[in-house]
Amino acid sequence: MKKTFTIYLAIVLFFSVVAIAFASSKAVEQFDVELVKSGTLYISGDVKDVYLDLYIPQKGLENIEVSPNNYEKIKDEYNNAMIRIHWNNLSGIEKYRVKFKIKSEAKHYRDTEFMGYWYQHLEKALEETPLTKQTDEMRRLAYGNETDMEKLIRLTTWAKKNLRYERDPKKRQTKSSDWMFKYRRGACGEYANLLTALLRSAGIPVRYVVGYAYSPETTNATALESHAWVEALVDGRWIPADPTWLEVGYLDATHIPFAYLQDSNFTESIHWRGSGTVQWKKNAIEYSILSIKEREPRILAMSITPVCAGEYGLITLDVAEHLKQCSMADIAVQSCVDNMHYPVLEIRDERRMLWLCPDKTIYWLFRARDLSSDYKCVVTAFDQSGATVEKEILVAGKEETEQIALDAPDQVLVNQQFAIKSKTGGLFFSPNLTDAKEGREWRLVLKTPGRYKFYFYSPGFFAEKDIDVVTKKETSLYVYTPEHVIAGQNFSVIVNLRNLLNKRIFPTVRVIFYNQTLEDIAVLQPLEDINLTFKLRASKPGRYKFVALAESDYLSSYTTAIDVEEQKTIVTELKKTTKSLLKKIFSFFELFGQYLKSVLEKYI
Repeated sequence: MKKTFTIYLAIVLFFSVVAIAFASSKAVEQFDVELVKSGTLYISGDVKDVYLDLYIPQKGLENIEVSPNNYEKIKDEYNNAMIRIHWNNLSGIEKYRVKFKIKSEAKHYRDTEFMGYWYQHLEKALEETPLTKQTDEMRRLAYGNETDMEKLIRLTTWAKKNLRYERDPKKRQTKSSDWMFKYRRGACGEYANLLTALLRSAGIPVRYVVGYAYSPETTNATALESHAWVEALVDGRWIPADPTWLEVGYLDATHIPFAYLQDSNFTESIHWRGSGTVQWKKNAIEYSILSIKEREPRILAMSITPVCAGEYGLITLDVAEHLKQCSMADIAVQSCVDNMHYPVLEIRDERRMLWLCPDKTIYWLFRARDLSSDYKCVVTAFDQSGATVEKEILVAGKEETEQIALDAPDQVLVNQQFAIKSKTGGLFFSPNLTDAKEGREWRLVLKTPGRYKFYFYSPGFFAEKDIDVVTKKETSLYVYTPEHVIAGQNFSVIVNLRNLLNKRIFPTVRVIFYNQTLEDIAVLQPLEDINLTFKLRASKPGRYKFVALAESDYLSSYTTAIDVEEQKTIVTELKKTTKSLLKKIFSFFELFGQYLKSVLEKYI
């Protein structure tokens, strides 16, 4: 009796190193390439009617040459196009070769396409599979009262920041999403499995894409290699997202899709009739790049505030996409370095990952190091598309920037409106957000939980603040403090406390100021708010942090600053006037010295 055998061969990473004439694959708008799949069949015994099923490019296929020529086009269960090569009455060794000519184009945020199979079977794009398992921790991460597009951007960025790219050459099977979430390391297949699971847990349909792409940042950075990414159904369009290389909305043209699936379970198969055996060996892909077309780099314009040594300053970068497109940007700024290769400017949060649609202004806070003499420094800003801009600044003189405390809660609820305040006007911004605000106050509503970092800058002043956004709180807290108090005198602060629960609570309320800590126990009925008054003493002049905390099952806190002024006497006023006058005199001589130096350099 004749038997039928089927072998399923999972796709593993094959690549071929070929030189290429472009700086970054992320800037490739059109990619014309010839790609060859080939292999060998080793037949022993009685074998008849061998069928080999291979995936072909799902987009951009211009021509296909198949050897042997006995083949037909078929569809898999997800409506992906394949070819089936047929041999009959064969023995010994048989070779096959399939050559594709492909014209691949970049995928853009506003592109539309025929929805087809996946739109008609959205249940498959939402289904949890063994390779895209969802856990409670993953659901909490995906939680957020935000649009589907905002969620896609946030979760793809999270994957890029929190997962480590690690390829295991011995691995024959891609790990599942729950494994990847636990161990936080893997290759593109694990990245895509996890992002698929996160998005599906939030109710966003996702199709898993397998194909080839030109790697911009792995150790085989000159190779077209097997790759995986996802497409999410957002606002009626399949939006591409590559968590390994941080591309969202825009997907460069080197990405060539060979199959749209539920997860990384991507197999090509061979089956036959007969009592014999067939061994299948696949060769590494061969490819030849015919032509490329690169997109225009993003437009970058940079400005930097003048600073003295030891002073804080602000870097401002205006970024714009060409043709009003939308995409993720991975942008960094770098300082010049000294002869020991240490950065001369200490820049906070040098690298930013953000959504451009189509332009944005980004800010960085920096401190100029206090070196032995005046110096010039070149700051460079660049992104993954090849855009770059440089700006030189002169660091002259010496000045200290006063660090101030921002008036803001330490914890807020998701979707709770709150304010960050400063006693002086300036610029508020955050590396976690794409918006910024000028003035004395920034009112915000944050939609997703997590820790957010905030900065404030004004010439001569800077501040930084972390705020935790949580899904559950017992109390809200606000503090009323006097703007100024006098050293050596007592003063009062009022803590406003509100019960957010429908039950009675007994929080311990604590205030901390300088070297004093006072506490009280409050009794709050459901949804009640009360005012507690604490009397403190100002010991010596200066600006001091004031913290109020309410602790029960959960902790709420609020931070601000209180200015303690020196008592005004004839002696103190005389000292202040003398100090101000001396500062002006020294400043005059410093400027005169710089002028004299420039004149001498000009004529000598």
